[in-house]
Amino acid sequence: MNPQQPPSASTRPDPPATAPFAEHGSRPNHVAQPATSGPAAAATTGPKQQKGKGKDSNPNPPQKQPQSKKAMKKAAAAGTRRDIQGPGSGSELYKRMNFLMQAAQLMAHQAGHIAPVQPQTQAKPKGKAGAKGKRARTTPRVAKSSPLAAVARHLGREMMMTARKNALKIDPSVKHSMCRRCWTVLVPGLSMQVQVLEPYNKATEQQPATQPANPAAMDVDEPETPSPAISKPASTPAITQTCSNCGFTRGHPVRPGYVPFHDRAAVVEEPPTQ
Repeated sequence: MNPQQPPSASTRPDPPATAPFAEHGSRPNHVAQPATSGPAAAATTGPKQQKGKGKDSNPNPPQKQPQSKKAMKKAAAAGTRRDIQGPGSGSELYKRMNFLMQAAQLMAHQAGHIAPVQPQTQAKPKGKAGAKGKRARTTPRVAKSSPLAAVARHLGREMMMTARKNALKIDPSVKHSMCRRCWTVLVPGLSMQVQVLEPYNKATEQQPATQPANPAAMDVDEPETPSPAISKPASTPAITQTCSNCGFTRGHPVRPGYVPFHDRAAVVEEPPTQ
């Protein structure tokens, strides 16, 4: 091969992978940099990076501000609206009263399935003490009731005291189911006896009473004027509840047309007149 001829393509050395630096070792002014925008950037990022580009576009997302007390109170009030008792003052107290009432009812019903504890009595003494007819003494003074009955009375008393101390209103039907003396939960057939009393004074048709004759008007032929009949006021029948624990009796008159105040309509809507 002639040394003056240029080397062929097959014998030419491969170019370096990167562009050579200048002779003095400094970096060239124009160096290829990766594209940050445009279609070339989309090709280099790949499908996964493009999918999450919208979420991670802001490297410093804003942090959540702490809620104020007013916002927390509003959230708590909105949560209580979904509750059974609803929002408002005293909702926690009503929940406690409901629990005490339900527990007292449960204890009272369970007490009916347990045999009552009878007091233990001593045998009648013989000799002079027996001849005098002294009464037998009871060593332990045990009530003739189930042990759960005392628990029911305690729960009922706690429920009524909670309502009194916090000035809360109780439905009349709930009041009628509690003894006012010993706070026993009144369950018909278990802890109370129910009796219906007929009215004592019944309204009967009375015969009209005639007025006595006037001796000064004997010569005047006038018929006797009868006086109007006055009937006694009719008394309605009543339902009496007798507590089996203390014997307290309470009567409730029966009024068929009576509607409790809390069941009455606040506004009576009348049809429009044409």
